[in-house]
Amino acid sequence: ALYRDAVAALVDARDEKSGKQEAGELLERAESYLDRSAKRMPLAETQALRSSVIGMRIGVGSNPMAGMWLGPKASSAMEAALKLGPRNPRVWLLRGTSAFNTPKAWGGGEAKAREYLATAVALFAADRPAAAMPAWGAAEAQLWLGRTYLALGQRDSARAAYQRARTLDPENQWLTRVLIPEAERAGAAQR
Repeated sequence: ALYRDAVAALVDARDEKSGKQEAGELLERAESYLDRSAKRMPLAETQALRSSVIGMRIGVGSNPMAGMWLGPKASSAMEAALKLGPRNPRVWLLRGTSAFNTPKAWGGGEAKAREYLATAVALFAADRPAAAMPAWGAAEAQLWLGRTYLALGQRDSARAAYQRARTLDPENQWLTRVLIPEAERAGAAQR
């Protein structure tokens, strides 16, 4: 929830500085909770979320050198997630969103994101978590795969992924109000 609140703080902020400050505080709290959770019950999702939270802290921090110590920390958490859940679709989803938001020069980029997100989508097809275990992310994987396709200029593939996401989560406001219209505008500009 704190991870989602941090994203909302960035989107809804009056100005960039206050948004980054609020997001940074939320992300620090999220990391603290995830650290405690990982000690109580080692789950792949916990480590993957830790990686995402730490990675986001790089982008919202005021110290441009933070990536030097937070980057390896985020990578280590993702390696732990992959070790705990090599076929866990939520791990691959978060790995893909991280790659999407990481410059190619630092090991990310759209092509890498597409690879990871396609893996997540394939793994979600067989995902049957036990009761009380994490079961989120199938629609989000399609949504991010669509974003990745759009960034790579593959508008038809993006629209198909968005449609699959909409089928899984028809109430997703980001998808219906922002992403699908964005894909349509890109298509109109392409024509």
